[in-house]
Amino acid sequence: MGRTKLAKLLYYLDFINYRDEKETVTGDIYFKQDHGPLPGNLSLIIGQLADSGKLSVDRRDIELPDGSLITMDSFDAPDEPNMNVFDESEQVLLRKILNRYRGWKTGEIEAKSHLEAPWFKAEYGSALSFDDANDIDDFSDGEDLEDEEDKGIKTALNEALSNIK
Repeated sequence: MGRTKLAKLLYYLDFINYRDEKETVTGDIYFKQDHGPLPGNLSLIIGQLADSGKLSVDRRDIELPDGSLITMDSFDAPDEPNMNVFDESEQVLLRKILNRYRGWKTGEIEAKSHLEAPWFKAEYGSALSFDDANDIDDFSDGEDLEDEEDKGIKTALNEALSNIK
């Protein structure tokens, strides 16, 4: 996965969570850029994760058909991530987002984000408004894409919580 697709996945995580729960997951601000919503702290966070060894970054130059070069990053987590930083509902939403967009090409998810009010209404370079999150239709209107793994996680978490009380 590259930087642009990662930015879109974080955008959906934060904006859908805001739409449903009235709070973001990451606390970041998103800006309107050519390739869609961009979290303001993405580069800083990637740098911190890479410096700590929790993320490997493969940076390479790609030659385009016109002879120009662009730099592309791809990311990989060498270890299993600590999902405990997310609460139960955030984990379910994150899993839904990953399941939905796993097979999408970067350009496809980028184009989708350009059609939604948060990006469409913002001026170039300015912050996107979370108040426009209601325009994002993913997983709304009773659409239940919770798979069996999500249901199993939810059941296990509920059982664990009831045993603590």
